[in-house]
Amino acid sequence: MSDGSTLAALSARHGPRYRWLLLISVMVGVMASIMSSTVVNVAIPDLSHHFTLSQGARSG
Repeated sequence: MSDGSTLAALSARHGPRYRWLLLISVMVGVMASIMSSTVVNVAIPDLSHHFTLSQGARSG
């Protein structure tokens, strides 16, 4: 592992706010993931109706 990616090096480079910046970045990523899965789950019934799919449909 290079010296630039260790916790001590990142703390020295970004200061004491490093942990808060990391936490905010992770929280934004989690919220984006939740929102994207919610949008897809809402669209699934319309997509299945558009492509005439049912729960019992099998491919193959």
